Amino acid sequence: MAQYFPITFAMVALPFLFRKQGLPLEMFWLLALPSMPRWLKWLMALVVDNYGSEAFGRRKSWIVPCTVLATGFYLTLAFIPPELPNVHLMVGILVVAAFVMAAQDIAVDAYAAESMSDVERPVGTVIINFLVAVASVLATASIAFIESYGWSTTMFAAASLLVITALPAMLRTEHPPPEAVRKRMLRNEGPDLIKAVKRQDSRYILPLMFFFGFGQYFFLTMIGPFWADQGMSTTDYGLL
Repeated sequence: MAQYFPITFAMVALPFLFRKQGLPLEMFWLLALPSMPRWLKWLMALVVDNYGSEAFGRRKSWIVPCTVLATGFYLTLAFIPPELPNVHLMVGILVVAAFVMAAQDIAVDAYAAESMSDVERPVGTVIINFLVAVASVLATASIAFIESYGWSTTMFAAASLLVITALPAMLRTEHPPPEAVRKRMLRNEGPDLIKAVKRQDSRYILPLMFFFGFGQYFFLTMIGPFWADQGMSTTDYGLL
């Protein structure tokens, strides 16, 4: 929930608001830039997985500072009105925040996977994705408050929720790594990306995730400009 509330709010609200400001469709590639750092998660994961404080928690070593940094970036956006002269500045901030959130996402996924047994993992994954959906719905619905309370107040609330929902992960004692991971560490073996790609289940999981992500982000990016062109108000868009 901490990850998806502010980023969904920004990525769904901004295309709608900038289109109402008159941003031409041929410039909408700018708003796609913040999603590109996630293309490098496979490479960033090698760093996140290899470095971290054993005393503080290998995953919390990334979760805590990334959450603090991301909150700072989103709070900065609260003081920048979503107007055409500010589009490049806002996109630049979101790109940097996306790198930070990608690192946090990797650490959180590892944190969750290592906290669950093999038996718990299917149900645990369902719960995680359910909460992602809840956060996304709340984030998009909160766009309706922009007209009543203003961009700054709404963005400040989104950034605050990032901290509030991340607190349990930041405060809870980190679960020790699984036995297989501990044995790998004792052998001084790092994560093997090639071995992961060659896994039999990767042959269908990787294409599935590609097309799932393509459809999801295409829809989120273009639905806002479409309704902005139809004259829909920001409040009605949030309610939709």
